[in-house]
Amino acid sequence: MKYLLYLITMALCLGFQQSRAQYTETINSNRPGTSQGGYAVGHNVLQFESGLGFGSDKHNLLNSDLNRYGIDYGIRYGLLFEELEISLFGNYLIQSGTIDQPFTGTEDISQNGFTFNTLGAKYLLFDPYKRMKEDKPNLYSWKANQRFKLKRLIPAVSIYAGANIMFSGPFTQEGEGISPKVTLATQSGLTDRLVLVTNFTLDRISTEFPITNWIVTVTHALRNPKWALFGEYEGQKSDLYSDDLFRVGGAHLFSKHFQVDANAMFNLKNTPSRFLFSVGVSYRYDMHDKDKVIRDKKGKAGIEEDPIPGQEGIEGGVEGADGEILPGIEDDGKKKRKRKKKKVKAKDKKGIDPEDLENWYDKKPKKRKRKTIDFDED
Repeated sequence: MKYLLYLITMALCLGFQQSRAQYTETINSNRPGTSQGGYAVGHNVLQFESGLGFGSDKHNLLNSDLNRYGIDYGIRYGLLFEELEISLFGNYLIQSGTIDQPFTGTEDISQNGFTFNTLGAKYLLFDPYKRMKEDKPNLYSWKANQRFKLKRLIPAVSIYAGANIMFSGPFTQEGEGISPKVTLATQSGLTDRLVLVTNFTLDRISTEFPITNWIVTVTHALRNPKWALFGEYEGQKSDLYSDDLFRVGGAHLFSKHFQVDANAMFNLKNTPSRFLFSVGVSYRYDMHDKDKVIRDKKGKAGIEEDPIPGQEGIEGGVEGADGEILPGIEDDGKKKRKRKKKKVKAKDKKGIDPEDLENWYDKKPKKRKRKTIDFDED
């Protein structure tokens, strides 16, 4: 356990040196899947994610038939840095149905309670787009512009560390109280509309039944960027329960702060066979400060980020690449700097400036001074 905490601490220290801001103009939600993306919500952004689900579990060996209703909830907040977020995720489940008991026969059951509550933090360790050079469009080949680029496989990498806070109930094992959870999350933008997210998780590490979990999520934005489809595979392994789960669904962006989604989950075995349909919403309250475009000494444009505590006083401007004020950015009162353009005079075919020629005719001819030569008389 001490070794695991040491690795997490070292990873966070390396992340402070490598990563930078990744605030997005539109909401960055983990829904409708269950994986965590590689990026945080952004500094001073408060985000809510929730969903309602209903489905069934049927176990052929136990002859059980259960109906399940549940609510998922998540609260995320960008704290201190653009790369850091703290979060609370949980689920409350209600299930009822019948199950065969060894001696009493078929029995009706009704249970409800929390399946998990996890309080944790996620930090962006590496963002490839901060060092990746932007590709210039090929004006002569459409095919070259659409070609897949291997560098897009380089993912953003984040680490999540949290604590499971379990309350006593029907879905809690004996001895479960507070247990650690660690997730390594990656996110790759394979194309402008296709995103790949992977999670590898060690959950309930200190309990009698630790869980190893891995998730692969693929999201594809349609031609209308407000619509997106997704597919997800989740593998789970423990001494108590193992399964392979599949999810498909989609999401619609009503505004840059509000998203709705729907998805269906199923598995391929009958011990138990599981199905769950859920709908959800994501909303963010954006208190993020507006970024300003600044220029370094070489004249390159960049984004002025919120000053890190202890590093205030960064000078910045608001001029864009052409010296114009960018939309959505407040002017700081400075005058625009305009480059003085040299006036190029038009010349005729012989290379003579017409204005100079006209001025030459207007000039009065200078009087020549006559020199007198004296001849000495012999």
